[in-house]
Amino acid sequence: MPFNLLGRLNRTLQPDTLVGLIGRELISRALSGNTVFTRLAPLQTKNSWNTFLPPVSTLRQPRIPEPIAAAADPDRPGYILLNDTGRLSGGFHLGTLFACSGIRQSLTDRGLQEIGWANDRARFDALLESATQQPELVVLNGEGTMHHGARRADELLSMCVHAKEKGMNVAVINSVWEENPGAMVQALRQADLIHVRDNFSLKSLPEKFPAKVTPDVSIKPFLNIMRKGKFPPPQYKIAVMDSVLPKVSTALLDFSEHGKFPFFAMPEGNLRNTRNTVAERSGRIWPRLLQLTDVMMAQAWVTGRFHGLIAALCAGLPVCVLSSNTAKIEGFLRDGALTEACFLEEDWLAAPAEMKRDELEKRFKIQQTEAFIQRRDLYLQDAAARIDLMFDNVANLAV
Repeated sequence: MPFNLLGRLNRTLQPDTLVGLIGRELISRALSGNTVFTRLAPLQTKNSWNTFLPPVSTLRQPRIPEPIAAAADPDRPGYILLNDTGRLSGGFHLGTLFACSGIRQSLTDRGLQEIGWANDRARFDALLESATQQPELVVLNGEGTMHHGARRADELLSMCVHAKEKGMNVAVINSVWEENPGAMVQALRQADLIHVRDNFSLKSLPEKFPAKVTPDVSIKPFLNIMRKGKFPPPQYKIAVMDSVLPKVSTALLDFSEHGKFPFFAMPEGNLRNTRNTVAERSGRIWPRLLQLTDVMMAQAWVTGRFHGLIAALCAGLPVCVLSSNTAKIEGFLRDGALTEACFLEEDWLAAPAEMKRDELEKRFKIQQTEAFIQRRDLYLQDAAARIDLMFDNVANLAV
């Protein structure tokens, strides 16, 4: 009966309608959660069903165009935000959304107004042309973008140089910096204020470069919500999060399926590709889009995501993490003296599942000691204070 029911639902819930998209997600969550379906599915010997609806290609819905420039208040200094990473994933990427929200809130609290945002040169030029008054400040959210001479990173820095030529001050904040060419270094020198996220990034710049280290700006909003919010008790002993690196994501998914741990992924390509992978091999774990409340649903985490690491630490949860596409994770952990307890070396990926589990349990145990908890919390509190100081300095550029 469930086999026939799910077959009809699969045929009925079409991906080209809003109801179909929402319906498929709801059914898949009911099938993959702690429900009667997941408890009965392993018992089926005939007409067995997956614990999800098979993924399908989706049609993107057209979006209403946003105004380029906001109405300006002449009594408040204005700024343009470059590299609004929260918009790159439609507002569903938890870490980038918190980072950009933290930037906006911090600048609003200091009396600044956002004239607009731009993620490419075309929108930036249109923004300057349509603005009723020239902004006093351009703020580039470097985040995880400024590495390996990426074309987009180079374009963002060229926008900063253009802003300086037009008489605006420029602040580059919240940035990784790794293996960028000399031309990008020279463009960065044009900024009035530069803050990278860790000492690894600082050491990647020339000696005595005028930059400071301030940890990731998402720490403040994560701390405020995770430590003060009310959440239901955790349902899982361990939960798993994906990585931007396909090899790492595959190993994490394998570990999740072996241990029957819930698996979460970031939006767009990562979530879609992981779901396709699971469907093709009839896996028993259905990858879910990570939301804030999900972080508190597990007693501990293993992740390949930088912001997943930060969210878990801010929530006071044990977490182990693997390397990403830059040294941002290693840099963050080293600055906080948290590496030994949290960082998993690459050989963890190829280890047998039981050895992986034993390694995690050993590190989780260290993270529950009073010494680690005190070190972690002092690091996060110090980071929040340094973030406030950085934004004070950013706001002074617009006065």
